[in-house]
Amino acid sequence: MTGLYPAHDDFTGQLCATPLFAIDSGMGYAATLLSSHIASDSADIDVIALATKLDAALLTVDLDFANILDYPPKQYAGIIVLRYAVQEETILDTTLKSALDDMYRDDLRNKLVIISAGNYRVRR
Repeated sequence: MTGLYPAHDDFTGQLCATPLFAIDSGMGYAATLLSSHIASDSADIDVIALATKLDAALLTVDLDFANILDYPPKQYAGIIVLRYAVQEETILDTTLKSALDDMYRDDLRNKLVIISAGNYRVRR
């Protein structure tokens, strides 16, 4: 397994069908929860600072991280934002897997990947 994705706790289980263990086992990436490092209600700036410290890509449903003015992709090890809708969970899971298959860990560096049901786009 390669890479590390500190995820917001709200990503696993409650809001998104892709449980963290699916990223660990089925998608070939090591993953950890934000709350294993800092408080789960930490400010966004603390979350991205932790990802930077860990040299990790951040996987989140928090759309604030999609703002390239606040979080310029070139400054981070990768940001993946899931545009989440309950009725599209299965398609979103498939799209996430496809994006991770297409972009190996180092391909995520300095990029923002926005994943919607059925497609994803990459910003640099």
